Amino acid sequence: MIKRLGWLGRLSMASAGILLACGGDDAPNETIAMSELELGAAVYAQQCAGCHGESGQGSRACLTLITPHINKQSDARLYALISAGTGGTMPAFGDTLGQDEILAVISHLRAIQEPSIVNDEDE
Repeated sequence: MIKRLGWLGRLSMASAGILLACGGDDAPNETIAMSELELGAAVYAQQCAGCHGESGQGSRACLTLITPHINKQSDARLYALISAGTGGTMPAFGDTLGQDEILAVISHLRAIQEPSIVNDEDE
């Protein structure tokens, strides 16, 4: 997996190792969460950003990912969309990405939502 992600993946793994080495009793749980977000960001940058933009803002051809629509989708629904594609413009990534990578991308999508969008969903 490190080879697949290239330098960014190796940097993520090194960062996780540093956090684990420097942390206290809570470090392993925090490291796992950070590692998943870092993996999600790396996979997103490699597989998704070309169409959806570096920060999820979308393009003329692709849907923005910074939208209340994303917040309304369950993780299972997002997993299915990423894995199987849309049958239209978005290809399936189920054969390209592993389960951990798809779940990490979903975590990344949740993390990049603008606070106002997330707050609007809570009201």
